[in-house]
Amino acid sequence: MLLTILLSLAVVVTFVGSLYLLILGLKSGTMASRYFSLYLFLFSATIVSVYTVTDPQNFIPIHLQNLFSLLFYVMVVAIPPTLYNYIILHLNIDKPIHKRIYLFALLLLAINLFAFFYLTLEVNYDAYTVNLITEVMTYANFIAYLFIFPILTIYYFFLCIRSFRKGNKASHDSRVTRRYIRDTGITVFGYGVFLLLFIAMQSFGGTFYTTLVKIYLFGYTVALIIQGYSLIYAQSHISIEEDQTETIPVYFQEMGIKLTELMDNEQPFLDPKLTLHQLARMAETNEKYLSAFLNETYKQNFFSFINDYRIRYAKTLLSDPMNDHFTIESIGNMAGFHSKSSFNSAFKKSTGVTPSEFKKRL
Repeated sequence: MLLTILLSLAVVVTFVGSLYLLILGLKSGTMASRYFSLYLFLFSATIVSVYTVTDPQNFIPIHLQNLFSLLFYVMVVAIPPTLYNYIILHLNIDKPIHKRIYLFALLLLAINLFAFFYLTLEVNYDAYTVNLITEVMTYANFIAYLFIFPILTIYYFFLCIRSFRKGNKASHDSRVTRRYIRDTGITVFGYGVFLLLFIAMQSFGGTFYTTLVKIYLFGYTVALIIQGYSLIYAQSHISIEEDQTETIPVYFQEMGIKLTELMDNEQPFLDPKLTLHQLARMAETNEKYLSAFLNETYKQNFFSFINDYRIRYAKTLLSDPMNDHFTIESIGNMAGFHSKSSFNSAFKKSTGVTPSEFKKRL
C-alpha cells in the first residue's frame, strides 16, 4: 500500500515538475536543458498513460484515460531521439540534432487526435468511416509500438554510446568530461534499465517484478527531477537576476566584448576539439555563465555559436581563388570541422546550399 502511494506521488510530482521545468527550459534554458526537459515530460507523461490504463482505481475520467492511452504511442516514439539530442548538446559534440524523426511522431499524433475526437463525438458507431478510422488508428499504433519504437530505441542507444566515447575523446579536461558523461549516462542507462524491467514485468508478471518496477521507477523519477533542477532551474534564475540587478547585464556586456575579441583575434573555433569548458576558460568565465550568455544574447547554444564562426570562415576560404586547389573536405578541416559530413550538414543548414554549390555560384 505504501509503495503504491509513493509511486502515485512520484508520478504526479514528476509530471507536474516536468511541465514546470519544460516551461522554464523553453523560456530561458539552453538547448541541452530544453531537450532534457522535453525528455522528462515525455517520460513522465508515458508513465501517467500506463498508470491511467492499468490502475482500475484511479480517479481520472474515462475520456481522459482514452486520450492518455493514445498519446502513449506518440510519446514512446519521441523519447529515443530526444535522449540522443540531449546528449550531443550537453556533451557539445559536433553532430546535428535529429529533428526529422519527430515527423513520424507528429503524424501518429495527428492520427490519434483525429480518431479520438471523431470517435468521441460520433454517434453512429456502425458507420463505415468509424470502422476505417479505428483500423487506421489501431494499425498505426501497433506498428509504432511493436516495430518503430524498438528499432529507434536500439538505434539511438547505439548512437548514445558512440557519443559518450566521442565526447570523452574530444575533451582535454577529463574531470569535466566525466561529470557530463555521468549526468547523461544516468539518464540514458537509467531509461534502459527501466525498459528491461518493464519488459520483464510484462513477460513474466508476478508481484516481484511489479514491485521492482515501482521501486526503481520511484528512484529514477526522483533522480530526473534533481538533474532537471540543476540543468534548468539554475539557468532560469540567471535570467531573473538579469532583470532585477544591474551587475549581471554589465557583466554580460563585458563578456560579449571579450568573447568577440577572442573569436576574432585568436580564432579558437578553428580547433575541432574545442569544448564549452575550454572556451569559458579563454573568456575568463565559467560554463554556466557562458551558456546563459550565448542563450540570452544570441539565442544559440555553444554548438551553433561555434559553427556560425566556422561557416563564416569557410565562406572566406571558399571565396578565395588561392584556395581552389583545396578539396571541400580540406576547407572544412581548415575551418574547424572534424569531418566532411559535419561540414556539409552545418553549411547547408546555415546557407541552404552545400559548400560545393556555394563554390560553383561564385
